[in-house]
Formats: sequence, structure tokens, C-alpha cells
Amino acid sequence: MRDFISKEPINKGWSGDKKYCVTAPNSEKYLLRITPKEKAANRANCFRMQTEIAALGVPMCRPLEYGECDEGIYILQSWIEGRDAEEVIPTLSSSEQYAYGIKAGNILKKIHSVPAPRDLTGWETRFNAKIDRKIKMYSECPVKFEGDADVLQYIEQNRYLLKNRPQSFQHGDYHIGNMMIDKNGELNIIDFDRYDFGDPWEEFNRIVWCAQVAPPFASGIVDGYFENSVPLEFWKLLALYICSNTLSSVPWAIPFGEKEVKTMLNQAKDVLAWYNNMQTAIPSWYTEFPVLTPVAKEDISLFSGTGYENMSADAKNQMVNDSIKKQYKDGNYFEVFSVRFGENVVGFVSLYSKKKGEVSIGLDIRKPYRSRGYGTRSAEAISLLLKEKGFSYVCDSVRTDNEASVRLHKKLGFSCVDKYTAEKGASVFVFRKNLRNKE
Repeated sequence: MRDFISKEPINKGWSGDKKYCVTAPNSEKYLLRITPKEKAANRANCFRMQTEIAALGVPMCRPLEYGECDEGIYILQSWIEGRDAEEVIPTLSSSEQYAYGIKAGNILKKIHSVPAPRDLTGWETRFNAKIDRKIKMYSECPVKFEGDADVLQYIEQNRYLLKNRPQSFQHGDYHIGNMMIDKNGELNIIDFDRYDFGDPWEEFNRIVWCAQVAPPFASGIVDGYFENSVPLEFWKLLALYICSNTLSSVPWAIPFGEKEVKTMLNQAKDVLAWYNNMQTAIPSWYTEFPVLTPVAKEDISLFSGTGYENMSADAKNQMVNDSIKKQYKDGNYFEVFSVRFGENVVGFVSLYSKKKGEVSIGLDIRKPYRSRGYGTRSAEAISLLLKEKGFSYVCDSVRTDNEASVRLHKKLGFSCVDKYTAEKGASVFVFRKNLRNKE
């Protein structure tokens, strides 16, 4: 092992490993994990698999060195300077949480690209055996939770979903507690020591931890993984996997004391609430978020409402064509997006800038989707997009008699900076928002 000038213990996590932040003579920091020899049977494989995953470009603690020391088997990894994701993400706006979730879903898809060994026993056989063990554990457990009959019934009625499921590499404990936000604001995945092979969709069984603290983040993980096209079969299988975990979590917690038992009982209560006592397949924490896409030709006929009602078909086509070109001449910028929730186009947003760092928006939510929360979520997504594009300020003009829109802008952190009279005599507020810092 290399020489280090300092060695600080890290007292986090549930594994039996000893973890340290170590510093080399050149001041470079590393993560050192030491597994006791009696529990180190798969450490060589763990190092090999982490090396393979890191080679895919997954943001993580990169494995650097493996070997034996006096305390056991060690793995030396790169150090991530940052904060725990479970501390950072819940403090962010819904759209920012969702954006991180999208990244987590994309990363998980990449992790699952590593195939399972060919000689692995079929998933249906393996997981049914796991279910049987968990049911036995729960039946022998002195602590029970209300609604367990609904969980047990769902499991028995849906075992057939396990048939012919594919298998791949699994992180083994993929949730917000095993993620970090580094100093550059990027999401990183940590703690691969529980890796396994199995149905890639089973990996989502830990999403309950995400849903409890940051539902938009949990929604983003699913949408990012499935590229905003989530199959119903996934939801049914996820419910089966979560039911199985919920049963075993209570007996698992007993050796750790009353506090952990209470945590798992509360989680079981949340699970039953999300699924309406297992009567629905899609959990209530899942919420669709807007996706901003270039306007497709077939969307043009949907243009309506303020700013569009007097435009001819040719003018609408021209606007879209100009948008596709994304012209940035003399600092000017113009672009139009369709605002999509799932398969539905709920509205359109035009973005125009003629002043460096500042952009004006025009958001129109189509009539069938108004007063249903789409405007709020769309505006949050637009602000996030503009921030990513490098804009510092966003402006919008709203008629003073449009009380709903005025309330929405104030809710989203816009400040009224001006008021003027439009050509037809209408009184208009000018709203402005700082995308970088609070004003």
C-alpha cells in the first residue's frame, strides 16, 4: 500500500468495511476501504467490476489499487470532494431535483449495460426463492405492520411477472444515500460493494428512499432511465420488488434497535399509501415533469392562445423554421420549444434575447391544460434550461389584469421591475428573475 501522511476515519454506511479519507505526501486525497479477511471473499471481483464500470464513464470513486494489509483486504479509490446528495437534493427546486434524477437514471442505464454471467441461474427461479425466504422471515418476526395482507396478496398474484426477465450487473444499493454532488455540481455514484447480478428493474427497489425525501428526484430517475416512456410492466414489477423488500425490512431492522424498526414500519406505511394498499401499480409519488423539445411540424397546428391566434399558418411555419436555425447573430437568440408532459403537448414557449445574458420568454399553456399546475412546472423547467444555456436573467411581460399569471410569477421568484401601457391600452407588468443569485 502507498504511504499516507494522514488517515481520517469515515463513520458512515452499513457495510462492515472500515473507511478512511487518506492523504498522500503530495496532498492528494483518496478513499481507503478495508474489509476484514473473513468477509473479503469477493473483494477481488468487486475491484474488477468497479474497474469495468468506471471504464464506461460512470461518475464514481475510481478504483486505483487492490491488495492485502494487516487489517484485511483494501481497495484504494479516488476521492470525491463534495456533499452527500441526500443533503443537497431535497433543498433544491422541483425542477432541479428532477434534473438530477434524470442524470441518475441515465447513469443507471449505463451501469446495467454490463451483462450478467451466462451460467447464472434464471431470474424467475432465483427471485422466487428470495421471496420465499423473505416471507418466512416476516412470518417468524414478532413485529408486524398494518396492511401486510395486501402486500402478501400482491406478491402472490404477481410472481408470474418474473418469467423471462433479463439479468445484468447491478449496483446493489442504488439510491440517494449512495450518491454525492461534487464541487462542480455533478452527480457521482458511490458504494458499489453490494454489487450483484439480476433483473435490472429490480435495482429500482431502493427508490423508496429517494421518494421519501425528494419525490421529483425519484420521478426523474425513472424518466431518465426509460427516456420518458415508462412501460406499465415496469411499474407492476417495481411494486412486486418493493413489496418483497418491505416484508424483509422489518426483521432486518430488529438487531439494530427500536429506532431502525420504527423507520422500517414508517416506510411500510408510506409504501401502502403510495400504492393505495396495493390497488394501483403506479405510486403516487411519481409525477410527470415537462420535457422541452424543438417544435415538430405536427405540433404547429396546436398553436393557439395569446400571441398565436392572429398568426397565419405560413407565419407559424416561419417561426418554427427560424427557431430550428437557432440564430445567434449579433448576440440575438431566438428559439421555440414544445412543452411536453409524456405524450401530450401542453403548450409552447418562445425564447428571445437581444441583450447578452438576458432572455425574454413567452409561455402559452394550451386551454385544456390550464389551471392544472402545468404552468408552474413548465416555468421551473424553462428557468433550468436557460440557466444551463448560460443566461443570468429572464424577463416576461404580463397584463396587470391577468391575476393568475401575476401570482404565478411571484410564486416562481420573479420581481416586478416595470409597468407600461401597451398599444391597445392594456396595462402590463414587466417581471424579471435572477437565475444565478437571489436578488
